[in-house]
Amino acid sequence: MHPLHALGDLEAARLSALKALGYYREERTAYAQVFMLVHLGLVGMLAGQFSAALQFCREAEDLVERSQWTDRNLMAIARLATADILYLQGEVLLVEQMLSESVEPLVRGESWVDLFTRLFWLLARSRLQVSGFDTAGAAIDKAEEVAAERALPRLKIAAGIMRVDLLVRAGMIESAAQAHERIPVLREEAAADQWTWREACDFDIASARLALAQGQALKALDALEDLVSSCKSSNRGYHRLIGEIMAVRAAWKAGRQQQALAYLQSAIALARAHEATQLFLDEGQEFATTLRAIVRRFGLKAFSVDAVEFMSRIVGHGFGRQPRPSVATRNAESGIPAPKGLLSTRETTVLKLLTEGRSNKEMARTLGLSEATIKFHLKNIYVKLGVGRRGMAVSVGRHLNLTASD
Repeated sequence: MHPLHALGDLEAARLSALKALGYYREERTAYAQVFMLVHLGLVGMLAGQFSAALQFCREAEDLVERSQWTDRNLMAIARLATADILYLQGEVLLVEQMLSESVEPLVRGESWVDLFTRLFWLLARSRLQVSGFDTAGAAIDKAEEVAAERALPRLKIAAGIMRVDLLVRAGMIESAAQAHERIPVLREEAAADQWTWREACDFDIASARLALAQGQALKALDALEDLVSSCKSSNRGYHRLIGEIMAVRAAWKAGRQQQALAYLQSAIALARAHEATQLFLDEGQEFATTLRAIVRRFGLKAFSVDAVEFMSRIVGHGFGRQPRPSVATRNAESGIPAPKGLLSTRETTVLKLLTEGRSNKEMARTLGLSEATIKFHLKNIYVKLGVGRRGMAVSVGRHLNLTASD
């Protein structure tokens, strides 16, 4: 991890990484390029530049694929960075599938604490929606296990904060309060440099969430106001967005209706351009109720046309419902053409051969590749199409016209 990233100077970290990426491109060192692209993706995500972050992450995945590496750890690293952005855009089922496949190579291979933190945060949140509290809790248990095995006190602290967040979301307020009390102990046990701005922001958010659940709206609002102000001054867009979304409900409950409106308008402005709907949906039915109350109080005239459309998609999506299928699966079911470039040229070729009923060995022989490389491409195809079996990949591919000749 870049030291500037750890200190929270995201713009300096971005510029430094761009400079390094340029150097690695000149030197044609693909492996180092992947890590810089992933780093730029993570920095962009934290800065709230979600669309740009996704481009860097996709480029990292494509570079791994073009190089025909079969390094599962490297692809898992690139895929994790991509999953971070896809989650924000509501692709919960796809993210859960991607991350479930990435846990083993990431845990067994080369990684660093920030990646582990993002992995288990995302895995817990996506599993909470896909399969419930127990599997989400198991993801946090795994985070604590990895923290112990690898002697990563920062990950141990992060896992503790994750648990507070999960318990509050599950309505287990007393247990959440007990877990919350343990965080300062974990911080005290660790070295000073193990409590970075990211742990501080995540803890502030978890603390505010707990206070709000305990009926202490003003306390929560005060904490969120400080968080949002700090994030604004340091361009930490991701945590600012979460803080503003939570502040909508805190301000409304505290009787500060105008302030709730202002936070809602600001949060929508941050999220709308990037299609980042999921953080709103994560706040559940109570947020939906608050949003509707704000609209009743101030009317739609208080919002731009684009903001109204964004809110309609959030409420229309349904708080507390099952997460959506992947984009590819939804498009296949509705007859919508596939997004251009959904699959790479090589993946399209493999899918065509799969459609013809070829075995992995036959595809490897036809393309002059190893069977391991064919399996690697098939896994990528499954993830991008949101499927889990060969037959489903063929079916979705046909619906999306992915194997038609140009």
